[in-house]
Amino acid sequence: MRAAVLLPLLVALAACTNGDTPADPTVADSVAASPNAPLPPLRLADLAAACEGHAVPRAATYSATPSEPPRLFVLVRDSLGAPYRSSTSEVFFRSWGVYNSSDYPATEVAACLTGFAGEFLRTCAFESSLSDSTYTLDLYAASYNVRLRAAQTGALLGEFGLDATSDSCPLFHTFADNGEQERSLVTPPMQDLKDAVLARLAPDYDVRREFMDDDEIRTLDSMDAVVDSLRRLNS
Repeated sequence: MRAAVLLPLLVALAACTNGDTPADPTVADSVAASPNAPLPPLRLADLAAACEGHAVPRAATYSATPSEPPRLFVLVRDSLGAPYRSSTSEVFFRSWGVYNSSDYPATEVAACLTGFAGEFLRTCAFESSLSDSTYTLDLYAASYNVRLRAAQTGALLGEFGLDATSDSCPLFHTFADNGEQERSLVTPPMQDLKDAVLARLAPDYDVRREFMDDDEIRTLDSMDAVVDSLRRLNS
């Protein structure tokens, strides 16, 4: 599969976006000592700290509600010790997903995924949009360990595994500007992640709310009830 290669400039931009310095535990103390001081922005690094079990006091409070999913932010890393990156935008979580830095404070639960490489799947080729160069990427299957943590406290809410074996090449990949062949893990199966989160944290959530409003659901339920009544009368 061929797609345009993201330019080396984007590598630098991505590093500025996701390569935050580790969360500083003294920030909360300094804010408490100066209550009138403006709050520093919540960063990806703060939510990554929650993945390690650290409290993020300015994140939203998680309250277990079986019929309502928590506001969720997804972080993925390719191996133990690697930096986390945001991955929420890769799946449609509707209103209960957190997608960008302006929404970080709304995060109630961090879904922290760590990948472990499996078997080699295929080599993907990418052509540069500004030169005749071709870049190659070796793609590997992966198993992901998933930990769900309350962002505000760092408390572990659940842990499970996900396997990713799709051999589809990514549409884009950011390459280092050294001409070396790179390797990457298959993207974690986000729909499976979504289903697992709901099963553990919101088992009574009506998944029809992903594409229907409450009035539409009530109308459909009423129609189903009428059909069931007619079916019983005719049986």
